[in-house]
Amino acid sequence: MGCRRSEPVSGDLVRVVAVEHGSAIVPDRPGTMDGRGAWVHRNADCVRTALERKAFPRSLRVGLNADVSALNEFVARLCGDQTIPPASDAGEEE
Repeated sequence: MGCRRSEPVSGDLVRVVAVEHGSAIVPDRPGTMDGRGAWVHRNADCVRTALERKAFPRSLRVGLNADVSALNEFVARLCGDQTIPPASDAGEEE
């Protein structure tokens, strides 16, 4: 979505959804939330580009004033190492 590349849904992508009647856009790491969703690469640059282009509100068909604070927090976590593990890997130790 941010980089405009198309690829099959995989561990490299994270789903985002509109919640609360479109008033907020949040990451859906398990990929199981109800509602209209959009997929973006699991890296900070792609998410940041999509935010700057206002691609999420357009794809999710919500207003431009939708709260994206959860996505901003998601980007902040991504910036730590540029990627975060899929939800199925969270909490696993090596």
